[in-house]
Order: sequence, then structure tokens, then C-alpha cells
Amino acid sequence: MGMFVSLDIETLGLDINSPIIQFGAVVADWSSGEILGEFETNLRRASYDHCEPYAMSMHPKILREIADGCCLHINSLPEAVHKWLLYFGLTNKALNGPKIIVAGKNAAGFDLPRLRHQCEDWDMYVPCLHRVLDPGMMYWNPLTDKFPPDLKTCLERAGLKKNVAHTALADAIDVANLIIHYARNVFIPIEEV
Repeated sequence: MGMFVSLDIETLGLDINSPIIQFGAVVADWSSGEILGEFETNLRRASYDHCEPYAMSMHPKILREIADGCCLHINSLPEAVHKWLLYFGLTNKALNGPKIIVAGKNAAGFDLPRLRHQCEDWDMYVPCLHRVLDPGMMYWNPLTDKFPPDLKTCLERAGLKKNVAHTALADAIDVANLIIHYARNVFIPIEEV
């Protein structure tokens, strides 16, 4: 009932064609406050066009792991995520199952469009609601902020953590914890859960 999937990707640039090199996701339950499962993989592909130097310099460990073969081909990602979600009952064996509630910092404008663009059959294997949970709006102070805050500011405001890891799984966990914190402590008092 309270389950959602927090996901994040790491890319080699901001362009929609910049290669996705890492995917991370967690299944979380805001009502219990628990992370129920984790999924992380590095991703390889046939070619690496549209890379930006600054993004490549941020991810030397991931790139080394991909070069060493510690990865999944990008076209295999949707089916692998689908199989993982089956365990939690968030999708079903028949493709195009129920839509998944997705969370992520900028997931609607960054992560999901790139996953749909670069992964064959993403929407068939991982059907997501078009509305996403973004902690930027949960921790936005309209009196002082010109824009919704970034992940680091959200974490600071929630009192959860000060640094952002910039790895897919760690960032997905941070987003899940922000949403759990908000739902359990701000929007719905703990006594009512």
C-alpha cells in the first residue's frame, strides 16, 4: 500500500543521448519507514557517443568497472528491473502491468526520459505513472527559495545527511529516505501511521 520505487541514473553528460552508465533503485515503504530491496547495476553499450568530459571525470570507478565487464547491457535493463519488481508485487508476469509509483530527484525531467529513450521496451517492462514523487517540492521553502532545492539541500533540511554520493543506488536511497521522512514526520504525524 505504501510502496514506491526510488530510482536514479548516472550518465556521461546532460544530453538525452549521453550514455547511462549506472542504474540504481530501491523499493521503499513510507508507512513502515523501510527500504525493502535494492537494485544496482553498471551499464554497457556498443558505443559511447555524446559524452561530456566533466561527467566522465565524475565517474572513474564506474567506468573502470564497466571496462572490467562488471555490468549489464543497457538493452537488458528493463527486463532485469521487471523481474526484480515481481518479487515485491509491484508489477506482474504479464507485461504492461500496473503502473509503478516512481520517486527521484528530477526523475520526471531527467531520469525517466533518458531511460525511455535509451532502453528498448522500458515502458513495456517498467510501466511508471506519469506523476513522480520529487523531494524538491517537499523541502522547497517558497518564502526563501527561487527554485526547488537540490538533493544536498533537501537532505540538510531533513537533517538526514550532508553529502550527496552521486552514485545511482546511494542517491536513490537518499531520495527514498527523504520521502519517508516527509510522509511520516511532516505530512502524516507518526502517531497516525
